Amino acid sequence: MRKTVALRAVILVLSFILAAAAAAQVDPELTGVWSGVLDLGTAELELIFHIELDFAAGYSGHLDVPAQGARGIPLSFAGRKDGQIVFDVALIAGKFTGELKDGNLEGVWEQSGLKLPLTLKPGAADQRGFSRPQEPLPPYPYSEEEVVYENEEADIELAGTFTKPFGGGPFPAVILISGSGPQDRNEELMGHKPFLVLADYLTKRGIAVLRFDDRGVGASGGNFAAATTLDFASDVAAGVKYLQAREDVWPIKPICF
Repeated sequence: MRKTVALRAVILVLSFILAAAAAAQVDPELTGVWSGVLDLGTAELELIFHIELDFAAGYSGHLDVPAQGARGIPLSFAGRKDGQIVFDVALIAGKFTGELKDGNLEGVWEQSGLKLPLTLKPGAADQRGFSRPQEPLPPYPYSEEEVVYENEEADIELAGTFTKPFGGGPFPAVILISGSGPQDRNEELMGHKPFLVLADYLTKRGIAVLRFDDRGVGASGGNFAAATTLDFASDVAAGVKYLQAREDVWPIKPICF
């Protein structure tokens, strides 16, 4: 009986020791929102970490990158490693490593072979924007029209924007075709809108432009993930057919970029 009581006492003491050790690795003050800005040289990129704590399971959280339209990227690890605070985002091969100083997290962001200093501050982020002097702003010196046309072969509708110079035309026309990955009509990435800029440049010089959301993206129907190269080609062909039916476009085959 005495041995059983003694054994239970030892187990209870060990439990307290383990609990204390686990608590030493947990910093409740890390919970909440932490935001900071990466200096990329030519631009700035805001990172927003949301950290939660479950004393049984430990830390969890996610990362938002508003400029890239990325929200809810799960953290693969959050907590302390080797005496430092680590927010690991395996999904994008990125990691923050730092330490708590004067209420801020001072450290380094590592991704794609780069190591950039990053200070994370508690509380809501600034949600700062970007200065894009090349990006056109309305009112535009040309006509802009939101359009929807059908890809009869795939039985889906594709949505886009058609711009043309003022006047009756007809005008030469081009279709802007996105590269790899799901893209919207502006091919927006990291706050840049290259197709918007390109369409503006061409239309100001007398060329009509059709740019459209990839299938399954934005206002376009269909399933991007299930599509093949031939499917994407048929979407472009549908755009060509749409332009050929317009009286304000030259009755020739449009050029596709």
